[in-house]
Amino acid sequence: MANIPKKVVERFIKAVPKFQKVLQIAKDRDVNESDTVSVLNDIFSDVLGYDKYLEVTSELAIRGTYCDLALRVGDKVEYLIEAKAIGIDLKDAHMKQACDYGANHGVQWVALTNGIVWRIYRIRFEQPINFDLVCTFDFLSLNPRDEKDQELLFLIAKEGLDKKAREDYYEKVQSVNRYVIGNLILAEPVLAVLRRELKRLADGMKIDVEDVEKIVKAEVLKREIVEGDEADSARTRVAKFYRKGAAPRTAKKVDEPAATLPPLRIETAHVSSAGEATALDELLWTVLWKPLGLPRDCRRTFAFAPVGVESALIARGGERIVGGLVSVQRGTSYIFISHLAIEPQFQGRGIGQALVRRMEDMARERPVDRLRTIARNTSVGFFMPRPRHHLRPSAQSAVPRLPSPAYPLV
Repeated sequence: MANIPKKVVERFIKAVPKFQKVLQIAKDRDVNESDTVSVLNDIFSDVLGYDKYLEVTSELAIRGTYCDLALRVGDKVEYLIEAKAIGIDLKDAHMKQACDYGANHGVQWVALTNGIVWRIYRIRFEQPINFDLVCTFDFLSLNPRDEKDQELLFLIAKEGLDKKAREDYYEKVQSVNRYVIGNLILAEPVLAVLRRELKRLADGMKIDVEDVEKIVKAEVLKREIVEGDEADSARTRVAKFYRKGAAPRTAKKVDEPAATLPPLRIETAHVSSAGEATALDELLWTVLWKPLGLPRDCRRTFAFAPVGVESALIARGGERIVGGLVSVQRGTSYIFISHLAIEPQFQGRGIGQALVRRMEDMARERPVDRLRTIARNTSVGFFMPRPRHHLRPSAQSAVPRLPSPAYPLV
């Protein structure tokens, strides 16, 4: 909860009921967009604390078009406001229009409103441009004495900008939601706790973490929690959290060892198996290309790999595919490692090393005396000279490296 100054709270309590009456009258009269904007100007001044003559700009020019309102403090535009007539229902097209304004003007925060319904978005400047809905509220339903409603107003208030209220609220929304909680439940440390408690409940019965995971994923959590863009984003966030070692550490019981990855089995992926081929393609896209905004079928469009015989290796943890390596053999001269991906929550456990070692063994059997690859700058260290791989840089290593992620592969 943001620490809202007392004078701001008093202003909310005094001004919000006044404008709730104004908005209700405007709604009953079904006023047009211009009149709605006039009411919004007063709300930004009397409720949210902006100087409507100096800090609320009308019809801000953006690449040949105009945004209805902009909140400018000093020389910086803090919010772009896309307004609609009070009787218009807000739609996805309006949302895209508002966020396009923000992307084109380099403004990260955008509000879409018809005076009654308010939606606050934060734009993510990535490729492709994306955005998150931070909050939505109904002005007519606000209780200015309720702390949660005060917090929503404070996100847009001028005083909230200095206290970074919107950034803190956004971080809270990103961290505490059903998708993150669902993927935390599916994280290995939490599954290990569930397994331990089940063993206690079942009086020592043998229970595998994988069995617990399957039940949670298939029968406990809703499908939308583990599938879709929001679920993928939450899964990546949770995996990053555990890779940083941020998970709280607790003492291990002597009679209850920590959960471990099931025995690792490296095997050649059978191209004739549609299931394994699909699973490998999904893994490559999720780990390597989706974070860059590339489409699912981008793998077939890459031009850097040589023409040759393609083969694939997969790493299994139990019945689960947790890693994969795709290579192309160019005659008897060399094997080119084109893609290597490990499921985020299993990274850092030597799975990638095991896949490369298996590829080395295959190269000796064929025989081929060279393995080649191109790596992102963030992955160069994995392939640089180390006894574990017996690899050395080629003359092409002298080529200047492009900024990561210039190469769409590991």
